[in-house]
Amino acid sequence: MPKRTISQTERSKFSLRLKEALFQANIEPRASALHREFCSVGSGLTISVPTVRKWLDGEAIPTQAKIRILSEILGVSPDWLRFGTFKQDTTILSSQEKILLQKFKLLSKEEKKSLELLLRSITAFR
Repeated sequence: MPKRTISQTERSKFSLRLKEALFQANIEPRASALHREFCSVGSGLTISVPTVRKWLDGEAIPTQAKIRILSEILGVSPDWLRFGTFKQDTTILSSQEKILLQKFKLLSKEEKKSLELLLRSITAFR
């Protein structure tokens, strides 16, 4: 089966969504900043700063595996990040979860990382 060519329009739209998600996640829309975030996840997947720059400049789109990692980092759905569409989310948050999420969004990047480490240590043996 021949490899599908991704149009410039698709790459540009992906780049815009990526930058929007970076802004919403309070991450600088720079290749080095996103590279650092991606590598800190420890997914086993490797990327280079020039590769990330191509994503931000609309010259390339990451593989699906890398889109999944990016979507986790950025708190968006993989479908939206890649295609600009949303899957129906059947998750319903309790009022307590909504309040926690609102408070989490107000934290600085460093505070979010600290909280993530705390939660990982608390839930490590569950």
